[in-house]
Amino acid sequence: MPRESTKTAKKATQAPEAQPKPARQKKVEPEKTTTKTAGTRTRRAKRERDPNRPVQPQNTYFMFTKEWKLNHPKEWEKMRKEKPVTEHAQEFKRLYAALSDKEMARLRKQYEVVKAKYDKEIAEYDAKQN
Repeated sequence: MPRESTKTAKKATQAPEAQPKPARQKKVEPEKTTTKTAGTRTRRAKRERDPNRPVQPQNTYFMFTKEWKLNHPKEWEKMRKEKPVTEHAQEFKRLYAALSDKEMARLRKQYEVVKAKYDKEIAEYDAKQN
């Protein structure tokens, strides 16, 4: 039996020419309460925030970092240029932990004043809503 040439053997094993697929139309689905993320995991969609609702006050740590940045502008600029954001957090954590009792008491007192104001505003807001 004579052997087939390699050209004809290759042609026989190749798949027929692929036909171009028709364009798929997107399905229009109604809005859901969940959104799809990467993979199969789903999460709840964010609710829109009421612009009239009072904003919660910052805790003592964030009050400290904001104050430190305002009081040490040169050091803050140097830190921003030379260190990544993760190291900023580590540095602030170290500085916050090293605060004296007197400084911490001052921040807590400042927080209590802001928190009391927030509690009053949120009570008024809730009364208007109901």
